[in-house]
Amino acid sequence: MVQTIIVCTLATVIGLTDRWQAKPDGQNDLLLMQGKWKIVLWRGIGTKAGPTGNGADLYLEVINNRMSFYEGKSRVDSGKFRLNPTKTPKEIDIFDPQRESHPPLLGIYEVTDQILILYWSTRDGQDRPTSFALDEAPGRERIFLLAERMRAK
Repeated sequence: MVQTIIVCTLATVIGLTDRWQAKPDGQNDLLLMQGKWKIVLWRGIGTKAGPTGNGADLYLEVINNRMSFYEGKSRVDSGKFRLNPTKTPKEIDIFDPQRESHPPLLGIYEVTDQILILYWSTRDGQDRPTSFALDEAPGRERIFLLAERMRAK
């Protein structure tokens, strides 16, 4: 039931993104990601990875090709990433600085000027998601994140 609600919400959000702005070309995705994003939904699938708070103070900050996760004012995780906007769905590779010798974590993304959606595998060697449908098959360890741009105070 929860998965159905999340997928329906996601489909609605993705559908609405076209109304917020015309689809950017691939070179603009990195620019669109810059700034602070309020995490609206964080769902670990087959994993306990992720923030421990109730969601009130969770946000993501993107500066250049580095993303940092915060709970309140405390940074809880950080890493570099690489985008491939030429694929469908668009691809993101996330590099963990504490595991530099390991391959990147593979994911997909969608970004507009107001919404950021990330969905990635959390284990080495695990395949990249091929859609935003939440795959809860045994052995899958993934994180789904939906965020909205934070307004300047």
